[in-house]
Amino acid sequence: MYGPESDHASGSESSHPSGSEPDHAAGSSAKSSTASGENDQAASADKATSLESIPIPQNDDPTPVAAEPNRWCVEGQWQIYRDGKMINDKQKMARTITEERRVLTGSLHTVPDIHRLFNFHKCDWMARDPGTYSEEMVREFYASYAATICGSITIRSKPLAQDPLTSTMVRGCPVDISPSTIIRFLDGPTTGYSWSLNTSEFDYRWDIVRSGAFQRNAEQREAVLLCLARYIVADSERTEWVTTPWLGIRRATLNFVAKFLWLLVRNRVSPTKADNQVTWDRAVMGATLVEGVEIDFARMLLGEIHERAFRTSTTYPFPCLIFHLCRDSGVPIWHCDKLVHPTGALDIGLIRDEANVAAPRREPQIEAASMALSSSRSTPELGATVVPLARVQKLEAQMATLLHHIQPWMQKSIAESEARIERRMEAMMERKVQAVNKRLDAF
Repeated sequence: MYGPESDHASGSESSHPSGSEPDHAAGSSAKSSTASGENDQAASADKATSLESIPIPQNDDPTPVAAEPNRWCVEGQWQIYRDGKMINDKQKMARTITEERRVLTGSLHTVPDIHRLFNFHKCDWMARDPGTYSEEMVREFYASYAATICGSITIRSKPLAQDPLTSTMVRGCPVDISPSTIIRFLDGPTTGYSWSLNTSEFDYRWDIVRSGAFQRNAEQREAVLLCLARYIVADSERTEWVTTPWLGIRRATLNFVAKFLWLLVRNRVSPTKADNQVTWDRAVMGATLVEGVEIDFARMLLGEIHERAFRTSTTYPFPCLIFHLCRDSGVPIWHCDKLVHPTGALDIGLIRDEANVAAPRREPQIEAASMALSSSRSTPELGATVVPLARVQKLEAQMATLLHHIQPWMQKSIAESEARIERRMEAMMERKVQAVNKRLDAF
């Protein structure tokens, strides 16, 4: 068990940089082995020889703070934490935080199909206020998670290939992140974890995609494509990626229900900023939700935490979930912690399609307004025209793409027009010269 005093002591021993107290101790040993009559120069030479023969690894751990005795309780945790906060070429931290977005369900009843699936999969946890989080604590958690696994395997082993942890140390406290604990956080303390979930169908498709068999085995790839084409595609006969999977899946090819569930997947289950391109693993999640097959959200969240801990080019997801799991395990709040409350929301009241004329929008939009304003707003005021930010951004992207394709054609068209005008001018000048020559010949 890690206590404040013992951790502080061990942290103090490992926190001196190379050349401080450990080096002094090595130098004292070298001096004691020489004759008492040697001068200071000989002692210094003996000290250097001793340090060269016994290499001392460099210690990059920061000096421990009295108020934070157990902050770096896992070997290698500080280095991973430091690398995640390094400033990249874009003047941003190498790894940022992706906040949870609350799903606003005030108008969910206007879309019966989605309402039924939302209740069937028990997605109420997505509609609750996610609470607050501390960025420092979240970064320490991911650094501890990665350092714990890296310290328990050989150099040739792949961290991502290891099983997810069910516990990791944060500030000297063991944090329980087992699926049973996560599901209690999602569903509330009264329900408990249900081990009766039948996720065999989802697991089969999920393993095909994640193991690489989707690219290697044509039969298994065909089975997954048939499932996706049946449940998430708007027009399976005309959708290109159904017959040519290497093209990838675009959000525009999804049906209406799948588009909304894709928002849930990309914001709450497997966060990503790529809205228009759907990866195969996320497509399997969406098809599973549309089909009504049971899915173990706790295991999916834990798997996402495990994967993101080692992908240095991605963000840190689920900060509120991790913060509350840490606090429930007794992790203390220190002066370095600044509590943040996410304000983003997914307003599913802004949904409309041909079969649902009651709602004021065609497709779900992401609102970044405060929770209070988002919760109180259901539909726009009469007479007011509101253009969602997501739609504006989509139009801007489409215009940029259109301009990119039109520009070469315009340049070619302008060049051809200039050539035609030049030829006409030359022909006209030639006719005038011929006319002048005829008049001169007449004289």
